Amino acid sequence: MNYDVFICHASEDKDQFVRPLAEALRDAGLEVWYDEFSLKLGDSLRKSIDRGLASSRYGVVVLSPSFFEKHWPQEELNGLAQREVDGKEVILPVWHNVGRDDVLEFSPMLSDRLAAKSSDGIDAVVGRVTDVVGAEPGGGEDTIATRPEYKHRIPLMYEGSFSFQAGTEIEVRLWAPTGSPGEGGMRAFVIADPRGEWECESSTSRVVSTLIKFNHAIQGRIAGPIRYGPSKTEFELEVAGEEYARFVTHRDAARTW
Repeated sequence: MNYDVFICHASEDKDQFVRPLAEALRDAGLEVWYDEFSLKLGDSLRKSIDRGLASSRYGVVVLSPSFFEKHWPQEELNGLAQREVDGKEVILPVWHNVGRDDVLEFSPMLSDRLAAKSSDGIDAVVGRVTDVVGAEPGGGEDTIATRPEYKHRIPLMYEGSFSFQAGTEIEVRLWAPTGSPGEGGMRAFVIADPRGEWECESSTSRVVSTLIKFNHAIQGRIAGPIRYGPSKTEFELEVAGEEYARFVTHRDAARTW
């Protein structure tokens, strides 16, 4: 059997984070090699792990204080690293209760990679993993990134008053990323009907020159609750997988906002 991801982790992290992550990835439609899913009574542990490593497209590596202290997870990481000798990156790091300095001390190579963080929540980590796994070239149309029923939510702040109801389909035509690189949502300046029947433009769309702004339209629908302020409207934009992948591509291109 072929797998989308192999989960490399320390057993101490199972209950708090790894098991819920594995279940969420499986619920998202991925084929997951995870010991509690994949090992059966009487299986050879070493042979089963070797098969899992060899037959998985990517390895989700949960870096944590316990991981740094354990020999076996590091052997699995070495196996994944061997697959990167041809230049293809297969290691998807997830930081769990560690910071950049901790990872740098353990592995300078891994510290330089963009990582998901458990502190952002399971849904955020699943979104980051499926962004990569679902975008596999040659994977055909039936991938996580292109299944319209698979939804992501992007925190969105519109610079102005916006009174439409949850469920309304919209197109964000001019926007800037918010939050730190690799995280956060979008700050919208122009919102329109995807069918071209109306368009709302913020009064600040032209005067805010310090932000990196994108005119690559992102389509989705409003997900409540909608929060109104004196000069802004906040809600979440629910989007399909390919729209979320487009958002992440532009968001991560802006490294210094």
